[in-house]
Amino acid sequence: MIAEIESILRTDDAAREGVEAAGAEAEQIRTEARELSQKIILEKQNELAAEINSEEKTILEEARSRSEEILKEAARYTAGLEDRKSAAIGELVEVLFAEATGG
Repeated sequence: MIAEIESILRTDDAAREGVEAAGAEAEQIRTEARELSQKIILEKQNELAAEINSEEKTILEEARSRSEEILKEAARYTAGLEDRKSAAIGELVEVLFAEATGG
């Protein structure tokens, strides 16, 4: 009977050691999974930041290009106004000169 009790106790000890080993292994797996998930999150955050930065650059380049176009259009419009002003002044001078000289 003592042999049987000792066998049961050895089996119980082995089972307890197996449970403890399984618990330690499970904790190790959880730790590795947590570390891996943090690594993946960091990588995805970096990818997102790079994508946002790229999109911001594209938007800024488009805005800069459009503002240059607007400035060119404004310069052309201003030049046209200056030409019309010069022509109007020229015509006005001719009219005033004609009236002043009686002709």
